Amino acid sequence: MGGISFTGLVLVLSSASTFNTPVWIIPAEGYFVIVATSLAITSTLFIVASLSMQQVASGTADIDSPKADFAVYCFLLGVLGFLIDLPLLLVPFTTVGAVAVVVVEIILAYSYVTLSGIRRKLL
Repeated sequence: MGGISFTGLVLVLSSASTFNTPVWIIPAEGYFVIVATSLAITSTLFIVASLSMQQVASGTADIDSPKADFAVYCFLLGVLGFLIDLPLLLVPFTTVGAVAVVVVEIILAYSYVTLSGIRRKLL
């Protein structure tokens, strides 16, 4: 996942003119900075999660340790960041496609929370 978001970051930085367009109330320069920063943070979260998970997988850290929890939290935050990044990457090309992706993400996230029982655990 970190590779995918990092590749997106490289593409955004290499074709900056594509993302130098005003979006809704966000000026062109602001939109480019938001997309680049969001992709960089997402990549960082996935990389840190991967490094932490390697220690858990190799047995040098216990599965119930704070390090394992940290890895899971970094991974989940990376996934949430990537869910935000995908529509942001689509907006300059197709607003309808970006909205469709957001709708599908909301439906899938709600289905996951409902089916996995996370909601019951949180309440």
